[in-house]
Amino acid sequence: GVGWLLVGPSKNICVHPDDKSTHMYSSIIYTEDPNTYVPDRTEYTDERVEKWGIEPPSSQEGDDGGIESFISKMMMSSNTSRDYDKHDLENPEMQFIDVLIGRRSKYNNSDEITEAMKFTYVVRIE
Repeated sequence: GVGWLLVGPSKNICVHPDDKSTHMYSSIIYTEDPNTYVPDRTEYTDERVEKWGIEPPSSQEGDDGGIESFISKMMMSSNTSRDYDKHDLENPEMQFIDVLIGRRSKYNNSDEITEAMKFTYVVRIE
């Protein structure tokens, strides 16, 4: 089989050994555990977190964003996707985000939230 690399503090993100685009993923997937990760709201306008708090390296570093850079990234991304698709996995960033989605879903369906949703509030503004 394929010798997958397990990354992150909890080693719960799988990286294909032939993935040549690992430098394009956010550093967060290597340094943070998706089971406990909470983005720093102060880094966002109005403290509204976007994109699950995961910014691609191109927005973190000085990427010129030119057409050559874009084409190169798209080609790498499509080659990499095939390696993951063959094994029914998503790329490492999406694996990380899927854990965040699972956490949010579990919270949204928790007793605490379900109980809070039973109340109806009517606000009259005059």
